[in-house]
Amino acid sequence: PPPPLTADADTVALGERLYGANCAICHGNAARGGVKDLRHMAPDTHAAFADIVLGGTRAANGMASFADVLSAAEADAIHHYLIARANQDWAANQ
Repeated sequence: PPPPLTADADTVALGERLYGANCAICHGNAARGGVKDLRHMAPDTHAAFADIVLGGTRAANGMASFADVLSAAEADAIHHYLIARANQDWAANQ
């Protein structure tokens, strides 16, 4: 199961907008499918999210750093959006 959502609706909405503008082209609209379906992140991926998105720790796998595009708060909002999406789909399948 995905981690619990701890962000407010405004943060999730910001994350949704930022995801659409920066992530959807590779990871799919509404975080469905794409190169890597981010609704199904493992706990270690959640823990390393900022390092992946901003630090470029998975650049060798094709995931470039977005540090020149996103702030830490914006990356965090995207992460919360992905958690919200994962919880929506998890609940729908239970």
